[in-house]
Parts: sequence; C-alpha cells; structure tokens
Amino acid sequence: MDVRILLVDDDVTICEQVKSLLNNENIAGNTIYFEYLTNFDDAVKALGSNEYDLIILDLFRGRPSEGNSDRPGEMILEEIKKSCFIPVIFFTGLVKPVEHLHSDIVRVLRKTDGVEKLKLEISGILESGLPFIKRKLNGYVKEAMRGYFWDFVHPNWKTLKNIKDNVSLGYLIVRRLANSLSKEKIKELLGDSRISSEVIHPMEFYIFPPTQEEFEFGDILKKDNIFYVVLTPTCDFILRDVKRAGQELKERKVEKILLCECVPISQFDEYKKFKLTKEPGKDTIENLTKLIKCSRSDRYFFLPVAPFIENSILDFQKIVVVAGYDELKKYNKLAKLDDPFAQSMQAFFIRYYNRVGHPDIDVDYVIKSL
Repeated sequence: MDVRILLVDDDVTICEQVKSLLNNENIAGNTIYFEYLTNFDDAVKALGSNEYDLIILDLFRGRPSEGNSDRPGEMILEEIKKSCFIPVIFFTGLVKPVEHLHSDIVRVLRKTDGVEKLKLEISGILESGLPFIKRKLNGYVKEAMRGYFWDFVHPNWKTLKNIKDNVSLGYLIVRRLANSLSKEKIKELLGDSRISSEVIHPMEFYIFPPTQEEFEFGDILKKDNIFYVVLTPTCDFILRDVKRAGQELKERKVEKILLCECVPISQFDEYKKFKLTKEPGKDTIENLTKLIKCSRSDRYFFLPVAPFIENSILDFQKIVVVAGYDELKKYNKLAKLDDPFAQSMQAFFIRYYNRVGHPDIDVDYVIKSL
C-alpha cells in the first residue's frame, strides 16, 4: 500500500537527506511517498488540506537546547490531536522535553540515532495497522455520505423535507450510517478474510471504551481486580423529575444495583482438563465447547477475551448487590456489552432464576400400569 509521510523540520539539509533515503522506499511491505516542509506554520495548514498517514516532527525551531523554549513541534502535535488522528514520530536533536509523550503512537527519536532507526519506528507504526484502519474508515464514511445524500436524499427530498426539524433529519441520517456498518461491510473495509459471516468475532461483543458516562445495563466494571457486569436495567438509572415535600428534585428509580461477577475461564474444570491434557480427547473438547457456547447451563454466560478482560464466564450464582448509585462510582467502568449480546445475557439470567423444578415421576410404575 502507498504511505504518505510528511517531515516537518526547519533544517533543509536534514529534510533532503531523509527524503533521499526514504522516498519510494519499501517499509513493512508499503511504498513510502515522502514530503517535507521547512516552515512549521505551513505544516498546520497542510494538515487540513492533505491526508497523511504519518508525521515526522522536529521539536525545536532553530538550534535545539535546554534553554530554547521555541518548540513548535509540540504545538503541531496539539493541532493534530484537535483536528485529526495521525501517528507522530518526534525526530529531534534533544528529546528530553517530549520523552514523557513517548508511546506506540507518539514515538520519540534522536536524530543521532540515524535514518535506519527512523525506518524501524516507521515500520512499527505501519505494522500496528492504525494508519490504514483510519484511512479506510475515513474513506468509507465519505463514500457512504456521498452515496446517501445523492442516491437517496436528493431523489427523495420531497418526502424528506416534510421532516420539520434538523435534529430529526440528522438523527435519521446518522442512524443510517451506523446501521450500514454491517459485518460484511466491516469485513470488506478491513480486507481481512478471517472475519466470518457465519460465526461471531469476539470483538463484536463489546463497545470499548463505552460511549456513555452514566452507568447502564451491560456495563463491564472492575474493582479490586475483579470484573463485573451490570444486570440492573438501564431505565432504573435514569434521573427523573420528582416532587418531594414541595421541592423539585431529580432522583433515580434504582436503590440497589445488581452485578454479576466474571470468573476467568482458567478457573473452570473444563479448561484445566483441556490445558493439562497433552492430546485432549473428544469429550474434553466437547465439554469446553459447551462452556464457551453457553450450552452447558443457563447459569453461565461466556465473555471472550478483549484488551481489557481475559476469557471469562459470568456465573449467575455470583451476584453482588451494590447499595446505591454513588457506591457504583467506586467501580471502574471499562466497556459495555453490545446488542444483541447484552440481551442474550439477560435472557440467560432470567431463565436461570425463572426455572421451575419438575419432580421425577415414577417411570417404572407408569410403564407397569400400561
């Protein structure tokens, strides 16, 4: 794939040297198209009119030194954060002022480390896949909006203009965009054959990080290194206007909140037997499969591994009662179970506690009387 990289450095000699070594170079299977700017102010303007996959920034204007507070490279990073997402490599003579910014997405490199080390940093960012995911998603949103407005809104405007307010029309359009990101479209967008139309990819379970600050049904929480899922319905958390003793107040319907504890799958016998057996037999694999597919019992619900949680099982016998919304704030909200998995979990929970036992009938007696 073609990768567009912009270097911003007021030393034209450095710019020309780096360009001669990087332009048209193959890095991590991608062809590099290299541009540079020697004016820091021009770089901010370029961000708005060009789509770069990676930015390489000098930090200082002029000679780098501890006493030089003119660091436009930091200003450009802040502008990038405000306007778009582009991974950044600081390539500078003095790294101390930006060492605290170092991460997999914002990398910090001394110029004395040379261009070969710079290539390694570029390779690391490209191998993360983030620049390409961003590019594909940006392209998809633009194309989806173009097609929606010209292919649907334009020919149907006589009907749509009857919607009297912009909020309703906007809501209709945004919901249409969200709904268009089906599994098939995501598979096409990412170009990954490992995404199957017939089974669920583990990441389909979650919204991470959650989009709402308020607590909701299906939220995944963590406290004291234990994970929980909220079982209380979202409607009970909503602040409502109430009158009490002549005063207008806002109250939540919920008094106590139900959580279910997540147990790491490594603690279950089915997993232990599978891992401890050099060549697991059919029964061992079937038992583990039943646990994962939630077909063993309504008591259990499987949560697949994600960046914030290991493979885990919700155990509906491990229920925790939290004494109020303020107490819930002591838990760290990590993610949320997405639809329809949250509803499926709810169905398991209801079935487990709504079951009615059926006494065993004396079959021998019945058969003898036939």
